Amino acid sequence: MVGELSFPESVPLNEEGMGELREASQKSMKFRSIVSFVVVVTLAVSCGCTFAIKSTGSSQPDALKEEAVVRQWWEVGDRSIIRLLEETADDSEATAWWNKNASDQMMHLDPAYVAKLEQGWSAFLPHFNWTGKAVVDYGCGGGFLGLKLFETYGISQYTGIDIAQKSLDQTRTRLAKWVADDTVQLKRTPVEFSDVNSDIFVSQQVIQHFPSVDYLEHFLENVDSSQAKQLMLHFRQSNNGETYSTDAYRNGAASKRQDVVFALLANVSFFTSHLKNYALMWQESSPMANGTKGTYLGFQLKA
Repeated sequence: MVGELSFPESVPLNEEGMGELREASQKSMKFRSIVSFVVVVTLAVSCGCTFAIKSTGSSQPDALKEEAVVRQWWEVGDRSIIRLLEETADDSEATAWWNKNASDQMMHLDPAYVAKLEQGWSAFLPHFNWTGKAVVDYGCGGGFLGLKLFETYGISQYTGIDIAQKSLDQTRTRLAKWVADDTVQLKRTPVEFSDVNSDIFVSQQVIQHFPSVDYLEHFLENVDSSQAKQLMLHFRQSNNGETYSTDAYRNGAASKRQDVVFALLANVSFFTSHLKNYALMWQESSPMANGTKGTYLGFQLKA
């Protein structure tokens, strides 16, 4: 018997639940099909969701009933869980690559390599008053930016988010002093940004590695609901004014490094059109590999 599917207003997501979600999602990439009815229910239960099953009294074939339930949940269900399901599905091949094939340079774990990139930080660091602020660093790598923000700019709290556990482990070591003081949180993707305390949300040298335009859309939707007071988002600017992906992770963990470097290119209007709750305040640019340009966008939460 199938019928109404309902979710509580908030869904608890712990590390164990998200681990199961991530593993199951990598095995099923078609959440919007009728088969997804079983997958979605299983994943949602593992994350602590509750269901109310009521008889519809309809003579519809069971398959149509199931499709109707899935569509209803997709349209009116808890958006945070829906976004996490979509993002995790799209994320599976990229996760495999970053956790198995990425070099220390690609993951920004090599101190000498990161030192060469630090000059790019001058494009956004002066735009913020960091003192006493809670900062989210999406794509934290080895935690080098976090170290700079603590030692030089006096931030009060730091949340590092990354796709790779190796990055989070190195960040924990590098920021051990502040981890001990309970001023550092480390989270592996996917993460619901509205659940994280944030005055300033930053992401640099990361978006160009996103696996698809859909993934970028889900990310921006997540950012838009974060309630962070200020944002800085850095991306590789496309030369043709379009936002597109190169399907860099098509071979999973065997994908080539040079493809992942140029996985996604974007334009400014794509960001401004998807961040409805934010106003664009400033824009900077700097050179990137192979004659491309990196763009830094600064946003302010609208009143």
